[in-house]
Formats: sequence, structure tokens, C-alpha cells
Amino acid sequence: MKYVKFFLPILFGLLVVNIEAKKSDFAPNFTVIYSPTDPKLAAKPAGIAHVPYNVAVWHSIDSTNTLQHTQRKKDHFGDGFDDQILSISQDMLTPEVAAAGQVYELKARCVRRGKGCEIWVFAPCEVGQLSAERRDDELKWKFIPSKKGFYSIAYTGAPSCNIDEADEIWQPLIWQELRVPQRAYMTLAYRCPIPTTLLSMNEKTIGVVADSSEFPFNPLPNMMNSRFGVTLRTMNGRLQPQLYAPVLGGAESYCTPNQPMTFKVHLYESNLSLSQAYEQISRELCGFHNYRVNMDISLNATMDNMIDYAMSRYSMFIDSLKGCNYSTDAPGAVKNVSSLHPLQISMITNRNDILEERAYPMIEYMISREKFLLILLKKYNHRLVNSMVLVLPLVNWLCFIKSQNVETTSSCNLLSKNIIPRAYVTCQSPRAEQIGRMRWLYM
Repeated sequence: MKYVKFFLPILFGLLVVNIEAKKSDFAPNFTVIYSPTDPKLAAKPAGIAHVPYNVAVWHSIDSTNTLQHTQRKKDHFGDGFDDQILSISQDMLTPEVAAAGQVYELKARCVRRGKGCEIWVFAPCEVGQLSAERRDDELKWKFIPSKKGFYSIAYTGAPSCNIDEADEIWQPLIWQELRVPQRAYMTLAYRCPIPTTLLSMNEKTIGVVADSSEFPFNPLPNMMNSRFGVTLRTMNGRLQPQLYAPVLGGAESYCTPNQPMTFKVHLYESNLSLSQAYEQISRELCGFHNYRVNMDISLNATMDNMIDYAMSRYSMFIDSLKGCNYSTDAPGAVKNVSSLHPLQISMITNRNDILEERAYPMIEYMISREKFLLILLKKYNHRLVNSMVLVLPLVNWLCFIKSQNVETTSSCNLLSKNIIPRAYVTCQSPRAEQIGRMRWLYM
């Protein structure tokens, strides 16, 4: 065993405390990053070869530590491509948070024994006072800022190693095995399946895991409501699990003097493989207990469950707009990709409600919209991505269809008609000012 000596100042002398520590124990080290102005947290393409992947970036105060410029390609328009990410200038942006503010590295000047815990004592720094308490694998810290501005507090005392000494690594979402991040990229909470990065070395797996209370359920997690971020690469190129809370420039990052900032993590170390450690963290630290096994469910039952979900309110189908709510990506929008799926399902199940409530409206949508994505709010309208325009590409079929006097009442009858496009037409309804109420199938 290795013995570490800490000197505790007391009145009229020094008290020496021997703390028995493991060789790979977690050190009482933190890093505080401070920016007096908004560091402008955003997302930008990382510039990784052959991998179009967006990472968190900040305004850099160091001109030598900036993001590699990437060119927007001609086909990078439309649904799924965010103009705020792809079009805004990349000048003076950095993917390494330490280059976005003033950095203060703090090491405990002494460790005190409390009731079943260790109290890590730090000297005040220029921007505030840090204190921390460790109880077994649980570490809580509290930082009281002395200046207003944006802060991020990082625990940086986990064991570390050189890249060639690592057995395996994991940082969500694209780095695993020995595919190591090229830079100190940060993964924000909204992208974390489990709230940590993992490093396997010397037959041990190590991580700094946010406590589940710091990572509550969020119905729509995103960059700006992420309360922490995790990294694996240090500024000097080594591998070390680190956790930053809050994210500089993100949620809860701005503080005024004497406004406490607290956070709790678990210092994880085990002899398990990285994959086994991932499962253990999921179950024991994140409270994940129910693991779905589909071996005892038939394919028919699975299909029935999927149909029930698609026909329920949880599918967020908006009757008046004839499409599924797409506001998570584009506020005020609906989107359909294909009307063939509900049509096929209505045929297979012989369910007229699916035909009437999903297939027909989606078919009308597909043949009367300029784009897959329809948006009604002008301030979000962008013709390259979405549209407010209604067009009638098959209007010439209307006279033909009417002339055939097609009347059908079910999907089976509908498909038995020898008409292309086969159609179901009624002329009574809200869109009468344009073409009347039409229902057609694009066969």
C-alpha cells in the first residue's frame, strides 16, 4: 500500500494525517473555468475526416486553439441540416472549453477526516472558494463565486494515462474501443446514454459519473438545457475521465457573487471490462432495471403494439394539418415522409380507421404540399428546408377521377377498382374553395 501524507494547519503546530490510498486513487484536484462575458456556447462540425459530427464549441480567447474550418456542401440543405450550425461563422471558435476562459487549477491543500467522510480543503482562488466532501465513491462539491460571470467547475483528479497505455475507451457518442478523440471534445448531457466517459487501463475501468439526481428525466434534452458535460482527452493529450458542471455558457453557468454552485458525482473504479462497467453503472448508479427482452413476444404482437402506439395520442398526429408533429426540430411544423405505410397497414389489418384517419390525410398531404416539411409560422419558414406553400401536382387528375364516378368505402373495395391512380373522392369539405374534398391514392 502507498501512504500519502497531508499536512493540516492547526493552532500552534501541524497535524500530520496518514491516509491509506490505492495506487489508482482519485486525487483532490479540480479545474475552474471563468469567463466574464458570454462564451457563446454553440454546435459546429468537428472537421473529423469522413465523419460529419457536430461538437460543442465556444468563443476562443486563444487564437492558436481554434476549430478547423469546414465547408458547407451543396447537398447540406433541407430537413436535418441546421443553418445555425452550418452557416454561422467559424472564426475564433474552439471545441476545447479550457481555451474559452480563464483557467484555475485547484489542488486540495489538506484533507480532513469527518464523520465517515473526507473533507477536501482548498485555498481561495481569484474567482471564488471551492470546498468538497468525499464519502466512499460519492463526491460533492460546492463553489461560491466572488465575481459575476460564467463558470464551469470540473473534477480533474481521476487516474490518467497516455493513449498507448489504454486498453479501451468510451465517450458518447462516436468514440469507443481505441478510437480516441483527436481533441478535448466535450459531450454534453443531452448526448449521454450514461453520464460519464470511461477509461480502461491496467485491468481497471474508471469513470466520473454524474449522480442520478443531477441527471433527471428531460422530455426534450438539448444543448442549452444540459447541466453538465464529460470529456476524456486532456489539454496535454492524456486520457482522463472528467466531468464539467455546469457547462460553460450553458444552463446554470451564469452566476453572481456568493451564489453557490453545487454538484455530486460518483468516482467509479472497478475490475470489470468496459462493457460490464457500462451495464453496472446503468443499473446501480442510474437506476436502470428493466431490460427489455423480445424473445417471448411474437412478431404479430409486436406489430399490434406498434399500430396501437401509432393510432394513439402519443404519435402526435395533428388532424387539421394531416401530419405528425415535428416541432422538436422545426417549431410549428408537421412532416410526413410516406403515405404508403399507413395504406399498407390498413390493407393488412383490414382496419378502416387507419385508412380514414391516417392513410387518406397523409396521401392528401403528400400530393398537395411543396415539401415533406410544412410549416405555418413565417418566422421559421425557409424554402430550402420547409415550406408554407400548397401545390396541386395532380389537379389534372381531378376531372378524370370525377368522370369515373368512383365510390369506395373500404381499402379492399378501393384496391379492386381498375383505375390509376385509384381513388376515393368526396366533394364536401373545408377545402372546397380550391378543389373540393378529394381523397386519392397515388398508385
